[in-house]
Amino acid sequence: HLLRVHNLLKRKYGKRMMMWGDIILQHPEHLEKIPKDTIMLTWGYGAKDSFEPQIVPFADSGYEFFVCPGVSNWSRILPDFGVAAVNIRNFVRDGVKHGALGMLNTDWEDDGESLDAPTWYGDAWGAECAWNGSTTSPEAFNRRIGAVLFGESGDRFGRAIERLSETHRLAGMEGMNNRRFWSDDFLPQQTPSATRASADRLLEIVRPAIEDLEACRKDASHNADLLDAVLFGARRMELIGQRMLDGMEVAELCNRARDLPPSDAVPLLMQAGQLVRKNRDAHEALGRQFESLWLREAKPYALDWTMDRYAATVARYDALSARLADACKLAKRGERFRDLP
Repeated sequence: HLLRVHNLLKRKYGKRMMMWGDIILQHPEHLEKIPKDTIMLTWGYGAKDSFEPQIVPFADSGYEFFVCPGVSNWSRILPDFGVAAVNIRNFVRDGVKHGALGMLNTDWEDDGESLDAPTWYGDAWGAECAWNGSTTSPEAFNRRIGAVLFGESGDRFGRAIERLSETHRLAGMEGMNNRRFWSDDFLPQQTPSATRASADRLLEIVRPAIEDLEACRKDASHNADLLDAVLFGARRMELIGQRMLDGMEVAELCNRARDLPPSDAVPLLMQAGQLVRKNRDAHEALGRQFESLWLREAKPYALDWTMDRYAATVARYDALSARLADACKLAKRGERFRDLP
């Protein structure tokens, strides 16, 4: 198949074939069957110290190649800026060492939720590393990048990126991917103390990052609209942390209501209902914002995939709110609260 593609490109169009290198590295005995004018695209996305095992086989066999790191945005609420920084820097460094033609920076949007604007940081870092052979330190880059992308006078954007990088390493956050955002934090927690600690730590990171991003947006002289998508991702993270705390508070209110006479249980159930509605409205608002941000960048196709997730989440909160309202009505009639139906 590859030989057919190669011959078609070369004979009919006068082009060179490029091919991803991962499969042939799994079958090195077949490498010599690939024409030597093929350009190999060797890729890897982890934060590894060395990428030479994915480079040396091609360099030693006489193939020209590109190194292909990535911005680590796939299926994540925001890109894992920390992994992307190490991945891009080290892959490009090793590529330069072994004579790479260049670098192709990759951006995958696996679950249809990723917005393009938050990848600009990884795109810019990739350009920096490719142009100077990975001789810039991430710290120096982070001090300058806000001025380059947005014209800000300080370094608030770079500081926000450094903070947000930490969220992907927090316990119980599943690498801060989109699946974590759709999790139900209003279910009973097996380890409430650990849950509270994770939520508190997440908010300690994200809220100062949001302040930095808002300050950068206010200071920006150009491309300020790109910051809206980064802020959107940070606020999704903030909502995760807050709803973890709210979910535990609702559980505590219901537990206390169970041990009280009906008249004393009513205000607790009403307070629980307010927390549920607050989270319901927060998810609905983020859904509207996602739709607006998506349509700035893309056509409506596939937008419904994510909007359906927001609608289902809002419906889940509506159902919980209705159950609490029914329990409150029963308590007002003098029936003791036991558990939500």
